[in-house]
Amino acid sequence: MLRLAGTICALVALVFFFQHHAVAADRDGILTFNTAEFAFSETDAPPVSGWTRRPLPQRSLEEEARAHGQRHITVWVRVRFNRSEIGAGPQALYTQDIAERYVAYLNGVDIHRTYAGKDEWTIGWNRPVLATVPAQALLPGTNELLLRVDSSLDWFLHVGQVKIGPITSLRPLYNNHFFWRIKGTEIANYIMLALTVITFLFWRIRRRQEPELKWLIAIGIVYFVRDSVFIFENAPFKPLLFGLLSQTMVFLLNPLCFGFSAEYLKVENRVGWNRFWFVTGILNALASFILVLWGFEGRICTAILLLSGVWSMAVLSRARWAGDGLSRALLLTTIAATIGAGIHDLGRQDHLLLWDGAGFFLQPYNGLAIFTAFFFLIGRRYVAALGTVESLNASLETRIADAQANLEESEQARRTLEVASALEAERERLMAEVHDGIGSSLITALAVARQENHPQQTIDLLRRAVADLKITVDSLDPLEGDVLALLGNLRHRMEPDLTRAGLSVKWDVQDCPSLVWLDPANALQFLRLIQEAVSNALSHSAASAISFECRPKFVLDRDGVEILIVDNGRGFDANALSSGRGFGTMRDRAKALGGDWSYSSQPGQGAKIRLWLPLDRRIAPRT
Repeated sequence: MLRLAGTICALVALVFFFQHHAVAADRDGILTFNTAEFAFSETDAPPVSGWTRRPLPQRSLEEEARAHGQRHITVWVRVRFNRSEIGAGPQALYTQDIAERYVAYLNGVDIHRTYAGKDEWTIGWNRPVLATVPAQALLPGTNELLLRVDSSLDWFLHVGQVKIGPITSLRPLYNNHFFWRIKGTEIANYIMLALTVITFLFWRIRRRQEPELKWLIAIGIVYFVRDSVFIFENAPFKPLLFGLLSQTMVFLLNPLCFGFSAEYLKVENRVGWNRFWFVTGILNALASFILVLWGFEGRICTAILLLSGVWSMAVLSRARWAGDGLSRALLLTTIAATIGAGIHDLGRQDHLLLWDGAGFFLQPYNGLAIFTAFFFLIGRRYVAALGTVESLNASLETRIADAQANLEESEQARRTLEVASALEAERERLMAEVHDGIGSSLITALAVARQENHPQQTIDLLRRAVADLKITVDSLDPLEGDVLALLGNLRHRMEPDLTRAGLSVKWDVQDCPSLVWLDPANALQFLRLIQEAVSNALSHSAASAISFECRPKFVLDRDGVEILIVDNGRGFDANALSSGRGFGTMRDRAKALGGDWSYSSQPGQGAKIRLWLPLDRRIAPRT
């Protein structure tokens, strides 16, 4: 019992360390809402009245929601803040411990929701969420953030942390919480599941007479079912039944773990003890099930489970057993650590909130810890007897664990390589076709025209055709939406022709963001539009100079890039112009790109062509 007390004290110290570390890790520019206004309403629109201010987080709101006569328990949460209170740059909304799904409105704009369909219910009570805040949704002064939170279980409704701030500051916090709450749990449980499968195969093929293996298989299966509620984002069946199934499993883990320990240590009268542990666990599970159906929390049953574990551990430590001291010490230490983790998690439950602890529940990691310890004990017993075979199994287990940890990264790298290889192969094929087919024919025709002294007009036409073909090939380059790179290629292709035509060329290009939607097809549209504008200047303006400008431009609450083409030619009356000069084609190309196109000119004052392209075509312009 002294060892158990020491272990629990160490875990409590670890809890306070994590809690202090979590507070100290908050970054500048993040606004954490400690209070909010709450209103209970099932309406799709925010309620007009009934708002009350409360601290955040708010737990166990389900009873209050039912008291308002709601069919499905729902709560609205409202906070206000000033734009100056958060940092600069792209902003994000961060939430955690919100049960179960929600939709967020910023100044009336739907900026994020944790579900896709109206009838889709998510498991959100343990899942952190990081949502990008559109720049156009933020106002310079006071802003209003609304959350409409629905419960998928009809008996579980609460609102946890709500933060807003620079995405660069919030993302490390989100990544840390997502790993320990979701990804780490998933990795631990799938490793445990793999070990369970190996144990089952070993028992089925080689050691069916070993009762410890059956206990271990049962522990692995029950732990995986229990911890699935921490992993899944959507319930595989009715959320209420799924939650009850997961909660019920925890009451079977106590008799399974102590049953394995008693069997492994060959404790006297272990059959009687196993029956007692199972009867206690089943009764506790039934009591918890009934309490939940009646609308009460099962935390009393959880506390009884922990007390039962402490008492059962005392029984094991005092019982007469067979085996070495290391095995007994490892068993008791592992179970004590599990009980300590249970105490930690009990203090984090909604109705107690004694501490935030490590910031996540430790119980999902208990399964892997217990399974690994028990598995080690069995392996240790068989090492001498099985020799080389057992060594190979241990090596295989390590390889499986390593493969599981790197599986996602390797698969992503493989898919990226396949896509890149396919794109490069297709580009090479198209370029070869152009070079061997159309390009070869045009270059041959140009050489013949020069050799046979064809009219200069024919030679110029062929030269422009070759340059036009090169521009088309340039659009196939994987430039990843880099407008400056496209203009650079265009300058390389066109500037010699413009110089030969007697035009002085000026380029004024500023650093511009990439247009992620500018794929090869759109790049070709862009190049054709610029080419048409230059062709008009050459054919109609009699200009001696032409300039190209490119710069970032904010238009109608949208970021974008503006390109200007200006010549000093004879100009024209823009008000009297109705058609011709290729303007209709340029307008159609700009519309296809999702941008804005215009021109301006006066007789004798040259002409200006303007093209504006949005940074994100998914954001509609403000009218």
